[in-house]
Amino acid sequence: VSTFDLPGAAVDGEDYDGVAETLYFDGVDGETRSLQVNIIPDDIVEADEVFAIEATNIQVFFQDFGDAPDSLGTTLAASGARHRIVPGLSIGAAIDSETDGQPTIGADGDDLVGDDDEDGLSLTSPLAAGSVGSIDITVTNTTGSDAYLQGFIDFDQNGSFDASERVALDVVVPDNSLNATFAVAVSVPVNAIVGTTYARFRLSHDQGLGAVGFASSGEVEDHVVSIQDAPEVATDDAFVIPRNSQAAALDVLANDLNSPANPLTIVGLGLAGTHGTAVTD
Repeated sequence: VSTFDLPGAAVDGEDYDGVAETLYFDGVDGETRSLQVNIIPDDIVEADEVFAIEATNIQVFFQDFGDAPDSLGTTLAASGARHRIVPGLSIGAAIDSETDGQPTIGADGDDLVGDDDEDGLSLTSPLAAGSVGSIDITVTNTTGSDAYLQGFIDFDQNGSFDASERVALDVVVPDNSLNATFAVAVSVPVNAIVGTTYARFRLSHDQGLGAVGFASSGEVEDHVVSIQDAPEVATDDAFVIPRNSQAAALDVLANDLNSPANPLTIVGLGLAGTHGTAVTD
């Protein structure tokens, strides 16, 4: 049952003109919802007291959900981040709808359902403990009014976006922004855990959005990001290879800033003083 309050008070001898309210709720095809009307009694008794509620402009709308692990708030059951899709407001170039969040370890569940619309984030400088990194967010807003960008990163890798892990608050995205890029400076805490974690960015007309819950417009994108131990584009590697190993795969770019905006390429192998062979793939 969905409920809300209509402010006002009855006046003796006058009809009460209720205030219009907007009610949003999540549902699925064919579902029935009830509206509960509670009348607060008063001491004025009128012979013709009649109460009525009129529901108008009933609309079905589509929503965009995230796809990070559900401990971060992704599905409806976890009060997941979700946005009513409206024309002209998106992160990146694409947006699609889901009936629920698609939590996955790789934060790619949304990409595997419908269109691959997680296309708005680009890491432009490393995220390292105790330093300031940079993330570019590409957005579109042609709705006629300002929108606002929010960002969160799970720095301590505890499986939730804590209040202290907000990296963007109400970054204004003005109307007539078409594939505009906004650089978000990310101050990484000195005690951030090195390794793979998750980032969430939300774009909406709503100000002050947290990491979870409903938004009246826009899009949410979840991404896997890496926290490094030093703000270096390329970090030295060291591997221990067991004797007699064959075809041992060494991912030498795993701890480097290797992104579409900053692609890295292995240009040579230094094999002096080593035994065995090595090839690049």
